[in-house]
Amino acid sequence: MKKKVALILMLTAVLCLVFGAAAYAETKTVVLRIGDPNMSVNGLTQEIDPARGTKPVIVNGRTLLPIRALVENMGATIAWNGDTRQVTITTATKTILMTIDYNQASVKDMTSATADWVVKTLDVPPTIINSRTMMPVRFITEELGAQVGWDAATQTVTITFTSGAIDQMSWTGTWDAGDSGMFIFNQSGNNVATVQDNDEYGRITGTVSGNVLTGKWFIDVGNQGDIVFTMSEDGKTFVGDWKYNYPGFEVDPEDENQGWWKNYILGQRN
Repeated sequence: MKKKVALILMLTAVLCLVFGAAAYAETKTVVLRIGDPNMSVNGLTQEIDPARGTKPVIVNGRTLLPIRALVENMGATIAWNGDTRQVTITTATKTILMTIDYNQASVKDMTSATADWVVKTLDVPPTIINSRTMMPVRFITEELGAQVGWDAATQTVTITFTSGAIDQMSWTGTWDAGDSGMFIFNQSGNNVATVQDNDEYGRITGTVSGNVLTGKWFIDVGNQGDIVFTMSEDGKTFVGDWKYNYPGFEVDPEDENQGWWKNYILGQRN
């Protein structure tokens, strides 16, 4: 029992550090037209390529344009490496790596079980036109979870997405929490639970909001606690707190943390 309590207290702290609230979900619609340097974002006009006037073009049946303003509206960040001629688009859960004039993209999805790089073939590669980097709109926005529509008559692209949804983190996989245990999580929707259920480390169940997992840690019969895990932005580590809760346990009224063990456990994705 002492061994279990020690393990519980160690796992406790990492579990409860509240990383933040869930991302606010807002549906956005972006409309852009071939040959028009502006796009509409929920009815508001914005420049596609601010101060440069670059217009979307069609290359081999695919729409290309400078992508920065669009993906930033979707909550992503974008980086350019002039030495390798590569563009990297990043969200909390996904990284897309594309190379100029190369028809394959590398995609890492942190919501997948393995979070490995996956190579995907492009219909049209990124290219440089008039000194501007032009990227395939449909491939990138669909990888970021958007729905894309095309009106051939008006040459209009309509992109619909939910901002905040791409900030949802996945806990699926194996996490090494040192002396506190090795946890194998499976996530379905917003629900998370450990795959294993054993005497040494017990069982964890909870729900995900943004990058925060809150729930219960069941050690044995009648022995459980409240937990909160907070995942790092890169999806590789977590830190948290734990509030011990067993029959007869009372919180010291002078305890400023009200029974919570803060920042006690560190977990790392294997």
